[in-house]
Amino acid sequence: MKPFTTIAAVIFAVIALVHILRLFLGWEVTVSGVAIPMWASVAGLVIAAGLAGMLLREARKGMKNDSDPENKQDRCQICEAATIKSH
Repeated sequence: MKPFTTIAAVIFAVIALVHILRLFLGWEVTVSGVAIPMWASVAGLVIAAGLAGMLLREARKGMKNDSDPENKQDRCQICEAATIKSH
């Protein structure tokens, strides 16, 4: 798993957790005197959780492709073909 992907997925998961806490504990949020409605946390939860899930799925897919010996062989053949053509 790439470090950036992992860090981004964890950050989005924490944001989703904070939205869950706000919904269940009824935390009120005020920005510049304007009360933020609870439905905004529902939208934030769906978006943050969705992004975290997509990042984790992509990271697992990347790990699967990197560990596949056939994929490495194919990649090497592509690199060799590109090197041969460039000379």
